[in-house]
Amino acid sequence: ELRAAKGIVSPTTTIKTPAILPAAPAYQAKLIDKTCCQCGKSYQTRSPRSKYCSQRCNVDAYKDRHPEQRRAKDPAPLATIDPHVDLCPFQGHRIEAVCGHDLTTQILQPLMDPWG
Repeated sequence: ELRAAKGIVSPTTTIKTPAILPAAPAYQAKLIDKTCCQCGKSYQTRSPRSKYCSQRCNVDAYKDRHPEQRRAKDPAPLATIDPHVDLCPFQGHRIEAVCGHDLTTQILQPLMDPWG
């Protein structure tokens, strides 16, 4: 005799209902209001373990924890730009806050020709 989920079954009888019940779902179906740990924006999710509102925030948080993983083309934080430089090296105009030129990726050209 075999003992299954529903009573005693003989060896010749086929069981139509599975003896192993399906596992409980990993998350509940209702939405949860959460706050992103990286940008502070509120978002809704079904997972109780989520910490970030998007994949971009997840990657940014990883790069903040591991600065050696930053690639060269990632822009440097604004704090690394020399505050004493008051002229844009590309156009020569004054830099008020941010002049729109990316000072980290473009090649700096000299303002004057040293042989001229």
